[in-house]
Amino acid sequence: MDLLGILAAFGGGVVGAGVSGLISFVFVGLFGFFGIVALLTGGASMGFWNGNITFGALQSPAIGFAGGVAAAAYAKAKGKLQAGNDIVTPIYKTGSADALLLAGVFGVLGYVLVWLLGQIGVAPWTDGVAVVVFLSAAIVR
Repeated sequence: MDLLGILAAFGGGVVGAGVSGLISFVFVGLFGFFGIVALLTGGASMGFWNGNITFGALQSPAIGFAGGVAAAAYAKAKGKLQAGNDIVTPIYKTGSADALLLAGVFGVLGYVLVWLLGQIGVAPWTDGVAVVVFLSAAIVR
């Protein structure tokens, strides 16, 4: 973990909320597909691609999707969205800069929690990213 990763996670949370939590999650699948294509064509190793691009600090579901979910719930609480579970509407349409900032904070939280789960040894027996998505949703509630 370093400062650049934390800044990238903040940006990933903001982008995830800006385009919507759902679209952010779709991007993960697309980047995973591009990684498979790169692997098959000899362009990149799967470990590099998945670790740094698909599940990296900018794109991981624990960062972008979780940021989008947090921003949607916050926008609902502020009366900017009709439903707190609306992960389809991009937050930029609400004009709520504070919701985007909160998404960035949740992006950093997701980054730190994934790193922490890796440090304490949870990674070998579960999916740390999925655990962090669950934990961040519980925090949002």
